Amino acid sequence: MYQLSSSSTLILRLFIPTIWTVFFGAFAVVGWMTSEDFVGPFQSTIYRTVTTLFVVVGLILIRISFWRLHRMDADPGHLYVSNYFRTYKYTLGAIDRISIRHYGLFYLGRVELVVKGKLGQKIWFVPSRKRIEQFLRNNPVWFDKIKW
Repeated sequence: MYQLSSSSTLILRLFIPTIWTVFFGAFAVVGWMTSEDFVGPFQSTIYRTVTTLFVVVGLILIRISFWRLHRMDADPGHLYVSNYFRTYKYTLGAIDRISIRHYGLFYLGRVELVVKGKLGQKIWFVPSRKRIEQFLRNNPVWFDKIKW
């Protein structure tokens, strides 16, 4: 089995949301639990509002961007998609195409399924170009599915 996604997917999918929630959520909780009129140079109500909005907006952005990323593994006849809690197996015929785009500093891949699966019809991942090229050299049947 070949891993097609980058190892940074684990960091983006699990570590950043966890660290964001714990670190900045703690500041918001402290602001709400304090009975002081000022937290540092700010009034308590301003501090509470700003930290709560900061945490909520950050979590929404994480949900839109990082949380939709998945780990991709493949063998000659199947694609395995994992959200790090469960792994789903798709046959080669269930995949419409895999498109990979370059956005300057990073690549972003999208698997489009013929029929909606457990993780949706479009599944996003951060591809590893070297791993995908090695996989395609050893499994040429996948050439018509992957578009650069």
